Amino acid sequence: MIKFKGNAAGQKYQVILTDRQSGTIIDILPKRDTKAIEEYLRSFNRKKRRAVRFVVIKLTEILNAFYDIWMAYNLKLRFGWLKRTYGKDKIDNYISHWLERVRASKLDEFSHLLKTFNTWRMPVVNAFLLPFSNGFTEGCNNKIKVLKRISYGLRNFERFRVRILILGAKNGTSCKKATDAKKCA
Repeated sequence: MIKFKGNAAGQKYQVILTDRQSGTIIDILPKRDTKAIEEYLRSFNRKKRRAVRFVVIKLTEILNAFYDIWMAYNLKLRFGWLKRTYGKDKIDNYISHWLERVRASKLDEFSHLLKTFNTWRMPVVNAFLLPFSNGFTEGCNNKIKVLKRISYGLRNFERFRVRILILGAKNGTSCKKATDAKKCA
């Protein structure tokens, strides 16, 4: 389900309904408003409506229909703007304003986040100030977890260690620092 600019029947936008599996167009609705879509869907009996397994809608359509989702998405975007803020005081000030928006949203899903920010406020500020990150190490940890999962576990530590180092070498991370180069090859 997606809107398109059709400029027909006095409406700027129409809605196309498609079946992705069969690659066919199901119908074209004359309006894109929620009421028109609901009326259309209610024209089918309950059995047919329950047969629908997935409805795919563009994110903007969902955001317009559900205030809580829109608010959460907006808060996420605004937090991303923090990356463009420089200086300890400005970062701390931006976080304060952002947390006020979070409190004002009264979204239950963000209550734990507020507690976390109160506990870890300065480390969060420092994360935006300092050039250090454990992202590379977290990525390696993730690759190790995948290796363990596809290997169904490895009992011998040395073999496990060598597999990790080989995996690191294949992905461009040098294992010369960690061990003798001969073991990695």
